[in-house]
Amino acid sequence: MPIREQSDDSNRDGIIWTHFDKTPIMSPYLVAFVVTDYVRVPTEDETINIWCRSILVPHIKFVQEIVQKSKKLLTEYTNSTSKVPKIDIVAHSFPIISTNWGLTIIGEIFLTYNESFDTIFDKLHVAQTTVHEMANLWLGNVVTPLWWIFKEWRIMEYFVIDIQQTMLQDINMNLSPITLKINNPIGPEKILLNFIASIHNKAPAIVRMLQHIITDEVFRNGLIKYLHTHQFSSATSDDLWNALQAVLDKSDVPHNAYRLKEVMDTWIKQSDLISL
Repeated sequence: MPIREQSDDSNRDGIIWTHFDKTPIMSPYLVAFVVTDYVRVPTEDETINIWCRSILVPHIKFVQEIVQKSKKLLTEYTNSTSKVPKIDIVAHSFPIISTNWGLTIIGEIFLTYNESFDTIFDKLHVAQTTVHEMANLWLGNVVTPLWWIFKEWRIMEYFVIDIQQTMLQDINMNLSPITLKINNPIGPEKILLNFIASIHNKAPAIVRMLQHIITDEVFRNGLIKYLHTHQFSSATSDDLWNALQAVLDKSDVPHNAYRLKEVMDTWIKQSDLISL
């Protein structure tokens, strides 16, 4: 959040008290803060700040363009602005990605693009990662999963990105379901094993398929309804299907032969690939 005021509290130790504006309601897992001496690289409207080592500043230009375009697209598509007045993106030296409310921590390798020697694939990877994390700020952070027995927050994180069929790289065709019960005390190590790349590729492909079936207009309006109904709250995948179904029922798109929940449950709650 932006700084509300700063004061030295008349002390002699050189300590400065910094008070920030109050945050919106959020889940505890979205709370984070960073203490660093990185350089600030703001966008033109100064609503998004990229923090990085000074040596990386020349290679942040491409990401600046992506975050500005992503912000505009997400605002128009969801008919909603970001729920925080500013966004900070921190380029960490360790290759990690962590999206918190208004604060995204991304490894330097995912944020920097050097035109002198980086490849087009590198550029594409930077763009996809950036758009993915920007989408989280509009979608995954506004509505959180009802309970952590399901990995249902994955569903809405990826629809922005047009993922190709990279899931076919799994030679064993052993793909996990997109939603998976993890309510048993199996330990954090085994839970982390469920965060596999195949799900990151399977989820957007399935949601993109749904978008094409019910049309972009119905999908967009259903998404807006879902976000508006459940913002600052919790939801399940059924809540998303219900919002999309409500909009679909009022449209002229033919759909008498199926219900979205029945169709989508077969895609998100089963493992492996479809056999035709």
